[in-house]
Amino acid sequence: MYEAARKREALCYRAAKLILNNVQKGSNIAITTGFLLPEGIETDGINGAIIMARFFNEMKTNVFVLAENDVIKILKEMSQFSGKINFISLSDIEKIKEMDFSMAIAIERPGIGKDGKYHDMHGNIISAQKIDFLFDGKIPTIGIGDGGNEIGMGKIFHAIPDKRIASITKADEIVIGGVSNWGAYGIIASLSILNGKNYCHNGAMEAKMIKKCVDSGAIDGVTRKREYSIDAIPSKVHESIVNMLYNIVASII
Repeated sequence: MYEAARKREALCYRAAKLILNNVQKGSNIAITTGFLLPEGIETDGINGAIIMARFFNEMKTNVFVLAENDVIKILKEMSQFSGKINFISLSDIEKIKEMDFSMAIAIERPGIGKDGKYHDMHGNIISAQKIDFLFDGKIPTIGIGDGGNEIGMGKIFHAIPDKRIASITKADEIVIGGVSNWGAYGIIASLSILNGKNYCHNGAMEAKMIKKCVDSGAIDGVTRKREYSIDAIPSKVHESIVNMLYNIVASII
């Protein structure tokens, strides 16, 4: 999937350029996340959305996070790490359609499949309120995913191995990560290098975010348990990835 998406320029770099070319002070930015499994809300995507919101607050934009009410409850608990976020429930579709967004970003958000339904990684049908209409080409969009069943991955539908789960919803730019949060962090690292300011968070903050996310009710999407991990990868590994990105950026700018 990564090879199909990459082409000539790094994915995070392309996404960062799209942001800088379309976002300015006062812009309205839509971020959507939340992967609802029968056992609960997946941890992956939550931290990524918070860190993206943190960056957009630095840019003095208006950040709107669109999600189901249960996801919003967790994100509100996490907003201490991001600064101000405006929340809109996905049940309020009319309000969302009335908004004038400059850009929409999906992070680990299920995308509609060819059968008109949403699926987990095993092909099971899951519940999700539709937000795919924001990714219809009217505004610039970014999709971040790790498996092929997320919003944006329709751009490389042909390269997704399991067509049962493959999303048909496209985005202008997509980022494929081993973990979707990492894709969001990579975009922030690229934005840091392009702007000459380190917007990356550190491992200590990542550890606090993972703990807060789980303590607020989220579960690991692979183990389906409430534990301090994301996609069955322990917190310490995520902390190391974040520290690596921070230090790479620090050595460049």
